[in-house]
Parts: sequence; C-alpha cells; structure tokens
Amino acid sequence: FLLTSVVHIFNRLCADPQHQQLFLDAIVADEAHFRHVSYEKAIATLRKKQLMNAAEIDRFEAMIGVLLRKFEEKKNVEHMLGDIPTRFLDPIMQTLMTDPVVLGRDNLNDPNRFVMDRKVIERHLMNNPNNPFNRKPLSRDDLVPEAELKKEIDEWVQKRIQEYKSRKTETINGDDDDDDDEEQKTQ
Repeated sequence: FLLTSVVHIFNRLCADPQHQQLFLDAIVADEAHFRHVSYEKAIATLRKKQLMNAAEIDRFEAMIGVLLRKFEEKKNVEHMLGDIPTRFLDPIMQTLMTDPVVLGRDNLNDPNRFVMDRKVIERHLMNNPNNPFNRKPLSRDDLVPEAELKKEIDEWVQKRIQEYKSRKTETINGDDDDDDDEEQKTQ
C-alpha cells in the first residue's frame, strides 16, 4: 500500500508540466536521496505483483527516465566546470553553492563570516537549530542571502560553460590549438 501511495503522489506531482519541472529539479538538487536501483526495484515489484495499472507504472517509469537524464545533465555541467574555486564551495558538503547565505545577521560585515549553501544549512537546521561552526543558536530567519557571491558564482559558471563549449567547438572544427595545449601539459 505504501509503495502504490508513493507512486500515485509522484505521478500526480508530475502531471502538471510546471510542477513536474519543479518537483524533478528538487529531486536532482537533493541527489543524496535518489537511488536509481530503488526506483527500478519499485517498478519491478509493481509490475510483478500487479499492484497498479500498467499505464500508471509506465508514467512512473517515464518520469524516472526524465530524472536520470537530468542527473546526467548535472554531471555534464559539473564536468564542464572542472575545478571549482574554494570560495564557491559549500564548506561542509564541498559542492558548488547555488544559493549562498551568511549564517547570522550579526556576521554580515565580518570578513571571516560563515557562508553556506542554503539547501545544506536548511537541511542541517531541521535537526540542529545551531550554527554548525560555532554552535550558536541559528534559525532559517537568520540566513541572509549573499547576493554578491551568488552573482560571482553565476558569472563564473557561465564563463566556464562558455569556455568548455568553445573548446569543444574548436575540437570539432579541427583547430590545432588544443594540440599545443596538450604538449604544454605533458612538459
């Protein structure tokens, strides 16, 4: 009963294209809880035990396919970015920050302030209402967007993707500049 309920909810959230995009993007953003094998087992169980009609299972399986493509796109972007500057990484998860926030309003002008990615600190705050670095009390209301850093990160990401695409185009067009780069790397 639980499995069919989850699949019904999943399918309903994916029924409206606008909500589907938001829902699937949220799953991709929180990749720690996505296990492709688990979804495959669920599909196999639903089919084997005929717990749902085939059309609903097919819809669920199709959305899992969309999720897998989104995960691949995310991996490709990470590959395109290459080495990420340390100041753009979340200090706990060591992932690129997409929504950097300052922890605590009293630290806004402090050059040594604590900055984390919003989704990481919000996940932490669900279980521990404190700053993970100094254990001072902290709530979601104390998180202040770091707009300047976000702008820097977004610009850096766009620049890196553009550089990657340019290199790829040069390679496809047969430019020899990459050969010189390879020789320099081996020296």
